[in-house]
Amino acid sequence: ATVRIGNTVIRGPFLMDTGSGGTIDFTSEATRKYKLDSIRRKKQITDISNFGIGSKEKEYYTDMQSDLIVIGEDTIKKRVVSYLPQGVGALSKRKYLGIVGNAIWSKYNLLLDIVHQCVYVKRFKKDKAASAEYDYGFRNRTDICDGWIVSSLVRDGDAAKAGMELGDTIVAVNGKPAKAFTWDEEENVDDVPVQILDIKGVDGKAKRVKLEARERW
Repeated sequence: ATVRIGNTVIRGPFLMDTGSGGTIDFTSEATRKYKLDSIRRKKQITDISNFGIGSKEKEYYTDMQSDLIVIGEDTIKKRVVSYLPQGVGALSKRKYLGIVGNAIWSKYNLLLDIVHQCVYVKRFKKDKAASAEYDYGFRNRTDICDGWIVSSLVRDGDAAKAGMELGDTIVAVNGKPAKAFTWDEEENVDDVPVQILDIKGVDGKAKRVKLEARERW
């Protein structure tokens, strides 16, 4: 794959990670090699908790918009990519430059040829235009608790300013219990323009947060 951000071109092997919901996350080694911190363009820092296998309990990543991503013979324009300056585990020093997640793979039909070590990709879904979004992320842990665990927060963003914290449990959205959401409803929960979240805080106290989606890039 190839990623271009301004005059910086990052080309080489990437890991296909169908367990990731992101676009492209660069390793800490690639971040240093290509001096991603020094690229001058709008950036957004997000604090995260238990991001992936081998990750720290708490760390952060930085988002910025790429000019283009080339996967095989297909070109994707103006997608946000991420890098982890302190990345460990799967995002530390690796043979690959980063991981490519389902925010990209969900747009393609994939054929894996294990014998010849090839992946064939064919796009079936167009990219959505930039739209309003929320500045927090969560993991569904209704298997062990009453809702979704807040796992990422944009630093000084709307959700953080409204009082959300890493580790909070979202128990209801707009009056509907998190446990009652289907997978499709959960996937599309960010499409509603306003969210009223009933939350059980990390301190065990209940709180209610109102957020509005907005364009961030």
